[in-house]
Amino acid sequence: MQSVICLESYFPSKDYNVILDMQIEMLGQLIAVLEERRLLIQKGRVKILGADYKRKNFYPHIVNMHFKIVEERSEKILFIRKCDVAFDEPICNCEKGNKLIEKLCEFSVIIGVYCNGEVSAYCAMYINDMETRQAYITMFAVHPDYQGLGIGQKLMYESINFAKKQGMHSIKLEVNDGSSQAIKLYLRTGYKFLEERKSKSSRYMIKIL
Repeated sequence: MQSVICLESYFPSKDYNVILDMQIEMLGQLIAVLEERRLLIQKGRVKILGADYKRKNFYPHIVNMHFKIVEERSEKILFIRKCDVAFDEPICNCEKGNKLIEKLCEFSVIIGVYCNGEVSAYCAMYINDMETRQAYITMFAVHPDYQGLGIGQKLMYESINFAKKQGMHSIKLEVNDGSSQAIKLYLRTGYKFLEERKSKSSRYMIKIL
């Protein structure tokens, strides 16, 4: 009863039963919000570091965003492994994962993104077709902790500018039909679908530079 008396000044009614009902309703709403937050944390959509929230719903304070052409093999592997959780089917867990990583390290240009000193995203791109002058993005990943913050779009524009400087005339990539967020990003940055399909579940997109 003491809690009711302490809070009764916040309610227009002096009927303790009405006040209790209102408090119960408010507590129910609070529990629902906390439960939703718990599920988001559980699914990895919200990561709490002390009192800071590092997810799009709470807009982390990115003090420094740094783009880098990654040259060292060990650093390339760091980006690939760190951001592998962004994929529905992580490449590091697949049967040919090690061979793919070696291929990326040896032949692709990797543009990495550091946010506040942490690995957050990368784009792996082949720029070796000097006949057609067409670059090919083979991997594009943003770590879940940094998704929804515009980092993917900034990285894509950085990759486009880099390809232009290398004398490329276009960039091609493959996207799964079900990857709606990736498709939105590619369309937003100027890519268009090609009639040619990679498979029944994936399509090619191209951007003319």
